[in-house]
Amino acid sequence: MKKSPILLLVLLIFSTVSVVAQADANKLFKDAVADYKAKRYSQAAKKLEQVKATNPKSWNVDYYLANSYYELKRYTEATRVYRDAIRLKPDLFNAYVFLGNSLDLAGNFKQALATYQEALKLKPDSAWVYYEIGVANYGRKKYVDAEKAYSRAVALDSNYQNAWLNLGKSYQRLNRMGDAEAAYKKLITLDPNSARAYKGLGEVYNGKGLLVKSIESYEKAIRIDPNFADAFLGLGSVYYNSKEYEKSLPNYRNAAAKAPRWITAWVYLGDNYIKLKQYTEAVTTYKKAIAINKNQPNAIYGLGLAYHNLGMAALAREQYDKLVVLKSGLATRLLNVIDKQ
Repeated sequence: MKKSPILLLVLLIFSTVSVVAQADANKLFKDAVADYKAKRYSQAAKKLEQVKATNPKSWNVDYYLANSYYELKRYTEATRVYRDAIRLKPDLFNAYVFLGNSLDLAGNFKQALATYQEALKLKPDSAWVYYEIGVANYGRKKYVDAEKAYSRAVALDSNYQNAWLNLGKSYQRLNRMGDAEAAYKKLITLDPNSARAYKGLGEVYNGKGLLVKSIESYEKAIRIDPNFADAFLGLGSVYYNSKEYEKSLPNYRNAAAKAPRWITAWVYLGDNYIKLKQYTEAVTTYKKAIAINKNQPNAIYGLGLAYHNLGMAALAREQYDKLVVLKSGLATRLLNVIDKQ
């Protein structure tokens, strides 16, 4: 039986349309990858969604789309699409690791750990996977498990700088200061300009009571990175705890200036003003902290102290009333100060 000319024409048209559609999809995919590499993640995601709609069985499309969602912090969607990619390509190692990260960041800790174990089945000696296991445990304050994972990571890759940094942090949490010092020093041998390593040493030496070495380490961190708010705060705290309030003040100011949304820096700066009896400045500073979080108890307590010392009894009492609801212990402390006069 001969085919109808009309049927042949329809088939030809359909085939041509399919080829054109595929060509358009390929171009769109290339454009999306270019957007992704240029960190235009929103644009990349929109284009990849269109490609996925026409080609739902491409692991490559799924992988880039999931990565785009991941960079946009859309972890639930990233999880779904990483799983799509893995179904199409079960040996896609990176997808397992990023899937684990997405699950962890979405609050699914146990599923994240199970996914990392799946990744280790593909690459049993992956320092990267052990590092991510450490990150997940550290974020849950499981410092013993974090230390074990980070230790395994650096055993597999002795040049893994972030693993050494986080291993040092884990040791600090476990009060293993000697080990923390060794980890930070190892990092410095790998990267002599690691401001984070010197900041870590500053914390370790401060904890050991080695204040001169602590100050030197923080100052080194600041010389390397003049915008390192954490280092300024740490250096300020060394001076503050030594009751050298004139020296702590500029460091706390710098910390707040470098990280203007960091409540801790503003509270510490306010506390410093209180110690120097600069109560008007303290009021202004605590208000900046409260503007970031109106329920920050330490800022409210400090503001109450400042008002009290300025003779503004009614305003001081207002802060007490707020603290009664937020943190009764601080409220009692403030009341004891207010009631003394």
